[in-house]
Amino acid sequence: MKGNIRNWAFLVLLLLVCTGIAVVSQLAEEQNKLFLKDYEDFRQAKKMLQAEKYNDAYSTINTLFTKYPDSYELAWNLGLCLSAMGQLPEGESYMVRAREMNPSLVLNDLYLLQYGQVEYNLKKYDVAKRYFERVREYSKDKDKLAAAEDALKRISNIP
Repeated sequence: MKGNIRNWAFLVLLLLVCTGIAVVSQLAEEQNKLFLKDYEDFRQAKKMLQAEKYNDAYSTINTLFTKYPDSYELAWNLGLCLSAMGQLPEGESYMVRAREMNPSLVLNDLYLLQYGQVEYNLKKYDVAKRYFERVREYSKDKDKLAAAEDALKRISNIP
């Protein structure tokens, strides 16, 4: 009799474990679908940003940023959108926030170039100059180097 109870208890426990695994697996699958959709939305927003559809890109990235407020990439791209839309102080704020989230951005030549341009547009020429000079230090990309050199020449011509 004791063996029979033990067998039933084992079967019930096994059934509960299997059911738990199935439920957790289903929840994980649903979460994966949501993450994949968000990733695809971000990729589309970056394409919109490159196509200079700043309002559309901003709307998508801002929605994603409310879901993932610790994403430096989203903060960075929000900063780019806002800056391109003429909201320079707000754009600068998000780009600084991205750098605070990921301090290694000061080694990223694209970030340096873009942040330098925001500072230049804000007429913060000394700060912009420092960032463009860092592009010279860290970048091996000819286009980025040329853009930084061009910006530095423009700054040197400012009285």
